[in-house]
Amino acid sequence: MNMHDLRDIESEIDKIKDWLTWSKVGDKFIYYRGFLAGDMKEEDPKVVRLAKRIQEVVNQLYETKVITLIQRKVDKEIYEYIAIKT
Repeated sequence: MNMHDLRDIESEIDKIKDWLTWSKVGDKFIYYRGFLAGDMKEEDPKVVRLAKRIQEVVNQLYETKVITLIQRKVDKEIYEYIAIKT
């Protein structure tokens, strides 16, 4: 993994953290758009790292009841993964 990839991934994580800072209970945030499970098996290692890191962070927030999670189908194998602040 090169440092540029790491910065890109952490930038996406920072967007989630920033949203948590200013959001109110009930606010929604699209934290991923695509097919998360499929992207974790993608050939591009950067896509895999991003998908896994986002899933890791979001799962931790969900398990600690900071957010709840929903998804909305946009197109064939394209979803919006949405966090709702609790």
